[in-house]
Amino acid sequence: MNFLALVIIADFDETFFMTTRGEPMAELIRNGELELPEKEEDGKTPKKIQLDEILKLQVTTSKDARP
Repeated sequence: MNFLALVIIADFDETFFMTTRGEPMAELIRNGELELPEKEEDGKTPKKIQLDEILKLQVTTSKDARP
């Protein structure tokens, strides 16, 4: 019975992702980038956001940085 519960929990993320696949954030996760409705400064090129820009970690060794 515990194994069955573990299998159901393990498959939940796939089921949830399939129900939200039409959402912009799902596209960002699936493709690694998302084309935004806005245009770049030239007015022609569509703006894009990259997944690695969102997930970037910034680390500092400064004593003045707030915890």
